[in-house]
Amino acid sequence: MTADPATLSTGKGAAGLPQIDEGVLAHADPDALLVLLGEWAECVPRALFAACVQRGPAMVQALQRYCTDLDGIFAAGEASRAWWTVLHGLHILGEIPGPAAGELLIDLLTRIDGGDGEELLDGLTGNWPHLFANKPAAFGASLRRMMNDQRLEWGTRANAASAVVAAALALDAQALETAIDEVAAIAARRAEDAELRLLFGLMLMDFARTRHGELLMELVALQDEDTGRVFTRRDVRDALARGSDQPEWLDLPDIAAYYSDEAVAARIAAHVGGVDEVDVLDASPRIPIAPFVRTEAKCGRNDPCPCGSGRKYKQCCL
Repeated sequence: MTADPATLSTGKGAAGLPQIDEGVLAHADPDALLVLLGEWAECVPRALFAACVQRGPAMVQALQRYCTDLDGIFAAGEASRAWWTVLHGLHILGEIPGPAAGELLIDLLTRIDGGDGEELLDGLTGNWPHLFANKPAAFGASLRRMMNDQRLEWGTRANAASAVVAAALALDAQALETAIDEVAAIAARRAEDAELRLLFGLMLMDFARTRHGELLMELVALQDEDTGRVFTRRDVRDALARGSDQPEWLDLPDIAAYYSDEAVAARIAAHVGGVDEVDVLDASPRIPIAPFVRTEAKCGRNDPCPCGSGRKYKQCCL
């Protein structure tokens, strides 16, 4: 059954949060759900996200059609409904198991890296291990190619490396050691960009091994005014003495947490001062809040971090 998005009854639930009638939602086709993702922007409710994931292969096909013109979506910018649909689509592909979702995810992440969608990639920083956690082991080869591909941005390569290491960690101890050594090999390449080498060095700090100690000290010496101070010799010594692995992605919530009631309420509050004031949900239920619009100049990846640390934004609070 194809459901017109306009017929999907919406409003506020008991807690003032976005709500979609679950009975009607259950019969909406994937294309109608994609329209709703864009219209609810950053306030997509958990029920809508779950319905998209439940469509499985049909949703993968709908997303493939929707993302044909990524350049046009990037041109519309962060304030557009299409931009939000793609962001949610990447999250959805991360929740859908199987090769079809994994192949489209790899394709989109590679295409976004080659376009003007850096904000989309920035929003996924650190979450690639979650995106690929339920994908077949064969995707390790694709991720390895990405982390070694010098045509890609350093952030994309580092995220791919984190997914490779996370998959190895879930497999067995030997696989983990092999993956860490692959990361170290890239960090050791002097032909690589210094900032990329340092980013891979940070991953080695999370999995500090004595055999990589000399390399880590070399990376400390590599730091200068352009790269900023990423880690010190003392940090290296402390990591080597720690005796345990501390991958940063284990401290990050999984993708589904983005759609929790608490997370949605916090994003609404950031725009309108609290969920009790979202009267626009009653007045215009299909568009809960205005799309996100920047009120100040965007901080570039290579600009000084606004926190005042003296480091570049991409090496600090990004």
